[in-house]
Amino acid sequence: MNGNRVAFQITRLVASVAEGVPVEWQGKKFNSGPLTIELDETAPGLANQGVLDYSRRHARAEFHLRLKFPEFAGMLESLGVDPELTRPVCAVLSRNMKRSWSAAVVGAIRC
Repeated sequence: MNGNRVAFQITRLVASVAEGVPVEWQGKKFNSGPLTIELDETAPGLANQGVLDYSRRHARAEFHLRLKFPEFAGMLESLGVDPELTRPVCAVLSRNMKRSWSAAVVGAIRC
C-alpha cells in the first residue's frame, strides 16, 4: 500500500438468490430455481483481488465465482442430459469504478 492506493483481497463471499434467475435453454425459458454464488477460493494467481486508487478516484476488483443451480441441474438430470451440463458454472466478474460502478462477466465455463 502506498499513500494513495490500497490493495485488498476478496475472501469468504457467499450469496444466494432464492427466487432464481431467468434461463433460456434450447429456445425455452425457465426459472433457474434457487441460485448459490460462492467465491472460487481455488482460483490461481491474482484472482479475487482489487485496488482502491484514491488519487485517481478509481476502484477495481476481480471476483472468480462458482454459480450453482441445484434445482435446474436436477431438472436437467431428470431429462437425461449430459452430466457435464449440470455442473456448477465458474465465472470471472470484473468491476471497475470511476465515479460509477460498472461490471462485466469476462468469462464463464463449467467448473
